[in-house]
Amino acid sequence: MPTDPTAVEPGPAGAAWTYPAMPALDEPPAADRWLRLDPRSIATFPFAQGAGVLLALVVAALAGGSMDRLYIRLGGEVGLFVAVGALRWWRFQYRVLGDRLETRSGLFGRQTKAINVDRIRGVDIEAKMAHRVLGVCALRIEHPGAASGGHGRNRDHRDRIDAVSRAEAERLRNLLLHERAVRADGPDASVAPARAERVLFALPARWLLYAPFSVRMLVAGPVAIGAFINYSNDANIDFSHLASSLARGVSWSVALVAAVVLIVALAVAGAVIAYWGWTVTARADDVVITRGLLTRRTTAIERRRLRGVVLKEPLLGRPAHAASLAVELSGVSGGSHAALVPLGPVGALTRFGDEFVAPCAVALSGHPVGARRRRRRRAAVPGVVLAVAGLCLLLRDAPLGYVLLGASVALALAGFAWAQASYRALGHAVDERVVTARHGVLERRTQTVDRRAPIGLRVRQSVFARRAGVASMDVALVSRGYTRICDMAAGDVDELARTLLPGWSPPPPPKRRDHGNGGQN
Repeated sequence: MPTDPTAVEPGPAGAAWTYPAMPALDEPPAADRWLRLDPRSIATFPFAQGAGVLLALVVAALAGGSMDRLYIRLGGEVGLFVAVGALRWWRFQYRVLGDRLETRSGLFGRQTKAINVDRIRGVDIEAKMAHRVLGVCALRIEHPGAASGGHGRNRDHRDRIDAVSRAEAERLRNLLLHERAVRADGPDASVAPARAERVLFALPARWLLYAPFSVRMLVAGPVAIGAFINYSNDANIDFSHLASSLARGVSWSVALVAAVVLIVALAVAGAVIAYWGWTVTARADDVVITRGLLTRRTTAIERRRLRGVVLKEPLLGRPAHAASLAVELSGVSGGSHAALVPLGPVGALTRFGDEFVAPCAVALSGHPVGARRRRRRRAAVPGVVLAVAGLCLLLRDAPLGYVLLGASVALALAGFAWAQASYRALGHAVDERVVTARHGVLERRTQTVDRRAPIGLRVRQSVFARRAGVASMDVALVSRGYTRICDMAAGDVDELARTLLPGWSPPPPPKRRDHGNGGQN
């Protein structure tokens, strides 16, 4: 029955979109109120940023360089860094409220961020030299919303809380990772017995000598020298004059050997700084990795996220049988791999990898000769292009044509060796527990993944691959990563797909047109 509109008193505009009586908000408990960073965080920022200038100042004093410019630069930078550190401490706040981690930051543009605790994938504790001197540390929180490319996000795909006391960091990590799991499992989970802490791996000191087989470590030394020279130029220290005076009367062979020895020594020194004290520990439901000499980092990996292991053999390290080991993870935002052990002997790392995923009981099977032909043809293309260009120049009587012809021959030989190495690296195997795939030349990767991890398959076959009788399969994991089986026999794709994903049905073959009867059957 319709009501009389005059019987209803008019209300304010927009009253239909509001509740008649909003409940009063409860005051959050003291444990959930906004917290600030440790006051010592004001000093960590200038200490970390001004360390390079301070080192250049000491070297300039010892070398007798000009100090005026360095004094001005050091004073200005330290003053600016102290001001930035004080503003950051004043404007940054955080709290854990219910199932959310909330942070507030910003001076002019105020930013408030809320992260669901059940979306947090990892909490790492990092203590750089400045943190260790002052007795604080930083938290790096990994979650899907921290991927790079957006406003307020970090390049390492993690949000940071820098800096808090060690006790506060441990409290936050346990609160964000373990207490939420206890609440999700029910009240009985809190009384479950805790697993004893056990050291799984401790890096032997002699393994640091494998550092020169890593391209990253070989490049790090010259880059550090370049940065040091850049700072020292402000002190008017002429390193070119110093180098020429040292090299006077020294042959090129001796200078080359000295340069190689210096680069190797810098690589080993970099490995000592980055990998010293590398320890893998089983703690409760986590695998904890601790490493670093100057910057001490602690990374916790939840066991339930482990899906497999990846053995990485760099090109320089294969003659010495050196490799590194990583774990395949699920639910990560930046990538699907996490370093487990740095460079070391292949045999020892293979045995250690068996602690996390069962070894494959089947030997790796080779791939058809069509895969080798494909690689040879692709490797021959650059040499053919240079040879054609050289012949065209020779027809015009240009001497550069001979240079291009010689370069084409060298490029063809290098391409042939590359194709052979790429083909020999191919292999895959599947047994009742795991699937293993191997490929790569610059870095040969052997991925061993639990067969329960794949959630999908993607088969790729180009026109040239179809003519060669091969196809590539990407085994998608419960993460952003995948295991790729490159150029396997096309006839084995359906059988392998049905083994990994029961119920797989092959796609229908492409329709062929009969042009003789106008396209009609």
